[in-house]
Amino acid sequence: LKLTAILERGESTDKQAWFNELFRALHSVKSAAMVVPVDSVTRSTHLLESLLQQYAEQNQPLPEDLLADFTSWLAELASAEPDDQKLLDWSRSFEQQVAETLQA
Repeated sequence: LKLTAILERGESTDKQAWFNELFRALHSVKSAAMVVPVDSVTRSTHLLESLLQQYAEQNQPLPEDLLADFTSWLAELASAEPDDQKLLDWSRSFEQQVAETLQA
């Protein structure tokens, strides 16, 4: 995944360019999920985009744990059966965690 490569590379000296690249990759994931459709990916990605935007506006370090969880979930989802309950449960938990972080 391009998203994984961006995260593994880490923030460059041009933090804004790196953030824009990360945000574009997330937007591409969300757009693809809307086409397929995979609602859990669309919702989770949208929430993560909102959270990252908030962190960027407040000049806070990005939540690397959430980003790592998200990319791991996407990788598992790509190789899973469409009705894999574990992945759907993870999606609900992730959405709740991001929503709570946004409200804090």
